[in-house]
Amino acid sequence: MAERVAFLDMVINLPASAPKDHAHIIDQRFKGRSTARIQDAIVTVLFNVCPNELPTFLDPNVKDFRLVQTKRRKDRWSLWSAPSGQLVIWKRGRKVILGVEEDLSPVSLRKVVHNIVLHLEVNDDGAWNVPYASVNESSERTWKDIWETTPERESERSIFLPSGIIPKDEYGWSESFSASLTETILEQRMWSRGLFTTGLVIE
Repeated sequence: MAERVAFLDMVINLPASAPKDHAHIIDQRFKGRSTARIQDAIVTVLFNVCPNELPTFLDPNVKDFRLVQTKRRKDRWSLWSAPSGQLVIWKRGRKVILGVEEDLSPVSLRKVVHNIVLHLEVNDDGAWNVPYASVNESSERTWKDIWETTPERESERSIFLPSGIIPKDEYGWSESFSASLTETILEQRMWSRGLFTTGLVIE
């Protein structure tokens, strides 16, 4: 079940009263009536880890913004099977990639192993959507490959579930994966400095 949360009203471009498909900063102190969504989890991580860089992330013209949260402990994650891993939030312009990988050097564009990768887009009006997602992906692909992925290019991959091939309105795959990642980010408190180390690259 999606977690019910309250939102903070501390960033001018992320008002608590914004529509549900916009991003909001989650108030960790209180429960609320709103449903936490993936864009809320993303900006909440950024707000807690690098608040001064949050405006840069929100800039629709940002060239390259990469945040990597690496778990300090070597035990298993609740959602992913990798014994150690990283949460990757990567934005170029209005496109965002969110996922996890086993390789500890995502910026180097080495081959990666990941279980869920979401491809997100931010519209002109600030609304977020998830056009498609990949799941249980363990092939040798670089992050460059992932950025260049499109539903058309991936239409023959049985493990890939783009909304253009399997309509998300009918099967809810993108929403399901988004909800799983949202829950994990919040449960694992992936912004916690005690549990995660942070790597940040802005170009």
